[in-house]
Amino acid sequence: MLFPLVITVYVGIKLNDSCNDPDFAPFFWQRLVQLIFGFYQLLYPLIVPLVVSIFFSMELKNNNIYRLFLFPVSRIKIFITKILVLSLYIVGSLLLAYSVLIISGNVLSALHPDLEINTYDMRHYINLLFLRSFVHVIAIMFIQFFLSMVFDGIALTE
Repeated sequence: MLFPLVITVYVGIKLNDSCNDPDFAPFFWQRLVQLIFGFYQLLYPLIVPLVVSIFFSMELKNNNIYRLFLFPVSRIKIFITKILVLSLYIVGSLLLAYSVLIISGNVLSALHPDLEINTYDMRHYINLLFLRSFVHVIAIMFIQFFLSMVFDGIALTE
C-alpha cells in the first residue's frame, strides 16, 4: 500500500507547475488536500478489499488457517489477531500518506518561498480528513473480512 507516495509525488509535481501564480498561495493547501484526497477516497476503498481478499486467499491456498485451528487457541482470538494485523497495515499506510502529504507541502514551500505557503494552517482540516478516511477504510475492511470468512468457508468450519 505504498500508492500514497506515488499519488502525492504526482500531485506535488502538478502543483509545482502551477505555483508561479501569486494568487495561488492562499489556496495551496486546499488544492493539495483536495487533489490528494480525491485520489485517496477513490483508491483506498478499492485497494483495502483487494488486500483483505488476497490475505485470506493466500492463507487458504497454503492451508495456514487450518493449521492455526489445530492450536489450543479459540477461533475468536485468531480472527481478532487477523483483524488487528490488517488494521495495523492500514494504519501504517495512512500514516505514510499523512507523512508524505506534509513533507510534500513543506518541499513545495521550500521550492517557492515567495508564496509563503507555510503561513496557512491546514492541520485541523488534514487531520479530520485522515480520521474520516481511517474510519471508512476500517469499516470496509471489516465488511470484506466478514465476507471473506463466509464465502471461503472459514466461519462455517468446525
